[in-house]
Amino acid sequence: MRRPPPPKGRNEMNVIEPDLIRADLAATLCGVSRITWLRWRSAGKIPQPVRIGRTVLWSRADLAQWIEAGCPNASTWRAMKGKDGRKPLRLAR
Repeated sequence: MRRPPPPKGRNEMNVIEPDLIRADLAATLCGVSRITWLRWRSAGKIPQPVRIGRTVLWSRADLAQWIEAGCPNASTWRAMKGKDGRKPLRLAR
């Protein structure tokens, strides 16, 4: 005898993606190893992290905008973001 299909939504997991992510996930999203990510951080090549106590996190939205902007170094990225720190500005090339 066949079992009826489960009710819709019952087996589907609602996945909540965090707004702030650790270095290992940030590196994965950018397609590099965690070691490379930490080296880039030391060299000033990635956006500044957020510190909560001893935990170092990056904004998922900020990383997505950074990638879309062509992965500029940290100082250029801060200038592109402007005064409000949220919306990146387009620099003339």
